[in-house]
Amino acid sequence: MSLGHEQQRVAPYRADQGSTVEEACSRRRYGPWSSLILSGLVLLGGLGLAPSCAEPTRSQSADPSRALTPVPACVRRMPPRRDADRGFMPQLEERDYWSLVFPGASRSEVPGDGRSCAGGLLFTDPVFQGTKPIAGGSAEAVVIPPDAILHGGGGNRLRVVWLRSHRADDGTAAGALALVRAVDDVAEAYAVGVYRGDAERTRLQVERMGGNLAVTAVDERCAGEKPSQPCESLMHVFLPYRGELVPFAELGLRRVRFGENTEPGIPGRVRYELVTSPTFEKGAIRLVEQVSATDETGKKLRRAEVERVLLVRDGKAEATSEALWDRMVSSRLGGEPTSRPSAPPGGDPQDALGSDG
Repeated sequence: MSLGHEQQRVAPYRADQGSTVEEACSRRRYGPWSSLILSGLVLLGGLGLAPSCAEPTRSQSADPSRALTPVPACVRRMPPRRDADRGFMPQLEERDYWSLVFPGASRSEVPGDGRSCAGGLLFTDPVFQGTKPIAGGSAEAVVIPPDAILHGGGGNRLRVVWLRSHRADDGTAAGALALVRAVDDVAEAYAVGVYRGDAERTRLQVERMGGNLAVTAVDERCAGEKPSQPCESLMHVFLPYRGELVPFAELGLRRVRFGENTEPGIPGRVRYELVTSPTFEKGAIRLVEQVSATDETGKKLRRAEVERVLLVRDGKAEATSEALWDRMVSSRLGGEPTSRPSAPPGGDPQDALGSDG
């Protein structure tokens, strides 16, 4: 029995240590006595008593995808699933999302201050200025509206959800924005923030920046607009940081503006258009920007394209070069900048999620 106890502590087998596992085990522990010991092992093997030389048992997560996700900030146990449903990805109902993000929620209401599971008072955020509860409410409680959750996808069962609880007269909606996942009988929220955008033309997505995550909310204001009308489609980028979804940058994906007599030697109205294609990378967002100028007849007057990068530096978006729109158009129209970075004080959001291993 003592022989077996010793061999359980043998280091993992490597192919260069012998042609068989038995040779590797005996040679490592007993050196010149390995042949004699091996003979004993063969004898014990004939009696069915040979000890194992397997690797020590390693503790592993039951869900391998956990290695690719941040640590949850909020966890809520859900009703046990039926055995017949165990082989399928768990699905949360609408009330499950509300109760996960707002622990004080009842079946029909959430707290009036919007206290989230991460501790923030969401409804006091400036994005809710000028809004009112969609389904009514008071200072103490806000009624949960029906069919008010917008979903966006991501890998490893991650989802981003927008819980639209408020609306404004300008057609925008506001509510909690959360990065969530359902695992077996548990619902997890990794970060919670707030978002305000077009109630009907917003799409959500989870992006990867190396080993870290980003959440995007794209407000498609240019979708369906007439070519003769100015418009702007914006991408809002959020980074998870200590249980919060923190605004990181606001990118103009498409922008259409008009100017009168703004090009030298070209009378009349000029149409300026920006198109931006973002790519998410480790610690950065790579942007390919195109700007064109067109006269009233449809003739292209100018066209340019550049590639630049927004780096994550101490929790802020640091651009490697000036936005193309700012260089070509802003001085003529006095328009808004192409991107408006923002970030919280006190650290780098990416640091809170770990590094790409």
